[in-house]
Amino acid sequence: MSSVPSGKPVLLQDLVANADLYDNTSIRVTGKLTLLENTAMVEYKHASLRLNTELVDVSAPTGAMIQCIGEVKYDVNVGQLVLTPRILKMVETMDMEIYEKAVKLLNQYQQST
Repeated sequence: MSSVPSGKPVLLQDLVANADLYDNTSIRVTGKLTLLENTAMVEYKHASLRLNTELVDVSAPTGAMIQCIGEVKYDVNVGQLVLTPRILKMVETMDMEIYEKAVKLLNQYQQST
């Protein structure tokens, strides 16, 4: 039985700045849900990521803070990374300042070990 990889927490702005490092990986991103012409997007701090929502029901309202866990791949048709979330949940009460610090500390720790 194959195991499903856990999603590595990634700040959206780091993902956009280092897209080649995350191609074909399993990640976790957090940001505001926006919809543009039947395409879902997640945005945070001037960075955005397109979502392929074939596997999940997007019942969160536009503008809601969401967290997605899934696989990200470069899509040559749109010229950018596209996340196919397995899990999409609302995280309206998440303190994003503390979350950012935690992700940065986790990344520093993982790089040092």
